[in-house]
Amino acid sequence: MTPHIYHVPVGETVQGVIDLTFLFLSGEKFGPTLGVISGVHGSDVSGIGGLQLFWEDMIKVQPKYMTGKIIVLPFANKLALAQKSWGFKMGVGDADQNLNRQFPGNIQGEFGERITATIMRIFQEEGANLVIDLHTMNSRSIPFIIVDRIECSAELKNKLWKYAKYFGLGVINDLPRETYEKSGLDGSSTAAFLKAGISAFTVEVPGLDYALPEAELVVRNGLWNMVRAMGIVGNGTDYLRWE
Repeated sequence: MTPHIYHVPVGETVQGVIDLTFLFLSGEKFGPTLGVISGVHGSDVSGIGGLQLFWEDMIKVQPKYMTGKIIVLPFANKLALAQKSWGFKMGVGDADQNLNRQFPGNIQGEFGERITATIMRIFQEEGANLVIDLHTMNSRSIPFIIVDRIECSAELKNKLWKYAKYFGLGVINDLPRETYEKSGLDGSSTAAFLKAGISAFTVEVPGLDYALPEAELVVRNGLWNMVRAMGIVGNGTDYLRWE
């Protein structure tokens, strides 16, 4: 299957124009839409690697065997990746800015806010039913899923927990409400999507500054669990066009 590539410019720095590159795969039949984000921090490389493995699998699926759509943003924070830093810096000596505290963003705002506003707009316009944000912790951490403490309808909350459990990892609630807000976590990607009425959760895998093959496989396998659970692909493997 040939993906559709959509480049969206968000601003210009001394390193040139920074854009976001979204990749789309669509099946022949109408169905659910899964969105996946990686690279919100420059050190989230295990998530980036795992998403790449999954994507390389998915482009081998024939459109007739796929229902709905998958949208991925593999490099959400190109500036941090280029700077080889966890966050991104706008000037020499500046402290790292945490992109995952700048959602839902503002298209007329600061650089990070323009990035996050663009991410929100694309996934909302494309009708995402679920957005998964891939992150990494230290190399000795265990992989797990975080569900935000955001007030939402019982229907959305039930759907979110059902989706999260399909991924195949342990699922936990985020920090207690007061600590959650003090930490700025209500400005995270998943919090913003939940406020917008879209199911979203965070996947944390080991890594931090370098990709771990076992962590990449956790991401790849979890995303396969999701597309099967959502009915985007079937449970077999005969629909894959291996080369």
